[in-house]
Amino acid sequence: GADIDFLYEWAGGHPRLLEAICRLLAHAVESANSSTTDPIERWQLHRSVARSLRADETIQLECEKIWQRLSEVEQQELLGLFAADHQPDQMVLASLMRQHLLRKGEGKPQFFCRLMSEFVQRQALHTQSETSALWVDMESGEVLVDDKPVETLTNLEYRLMLLLFQNADKIIDKYQIVSHVWGDEYIDEVDDARIEKLVSRLRQKIERDPSSPHFLTTVRGRGYRLVTE
Repeated sequence: GADIDFLYEWAGGHPRLLEAICRLLAHAVESANSSTTDPIERWQLHRSVARSLRADETIQLECEKIWQRLSEVEQQELLGLFAADHQPDQMVLASLMRQHLLRKGEGKPQFFCRLMSEFVQRQALHTQSETSALWVDMESGEVLVDDKPVETLTNLEYRLMLLLFQNADKIIDKYQIVSHVWGDEYIDEVDDARIEKLVSRLRQKIERDPSSPHFLTTVRGRGYRLVTE
């Protein structure tokens, strides 16, 4: 059960990716010193295999082949899934779904497997990080500053980070923050001090110098703005 879920998450139904992951998983199971029927041990084993997938040459080459077979327009559309201001092209998305590279997900299309999603995100990071010093990896939930992960964010901090990142360079007012971070029902309950406290906690984690913020700035009387460069 857990192994099948793991294989589906990382390889989808792609034969060569499945074969490569099965090989690594089988090797990990054989090498494990203790019984792997325990759910927690199995989860740890899967995490260890997931790390090795990212470094496996066969797997990365297979993802590269899938990528190279796409037209430039299709590549740009996939890269756009990781961009905050991308306007999706429905015809190209439909074509990518017919090729089983994307599937319908909640809110927006999902990649057919996590390996391909991470591969494309690395391509996006490569082009984006040339100009961006701050980046949110939406798959893993990590926030990177100067290509290094920051201290793990709490749930509320991450919701605020995501709202600002997806609206980079725009002013986000306090109503938007309460609505997205706490929920509409809290509009009258969350005061300015609580928002400022959350912003301050986020700055402690993402700013090089929290006392003189560079990324997350206050726009007096209007709200907050995030810049990623």
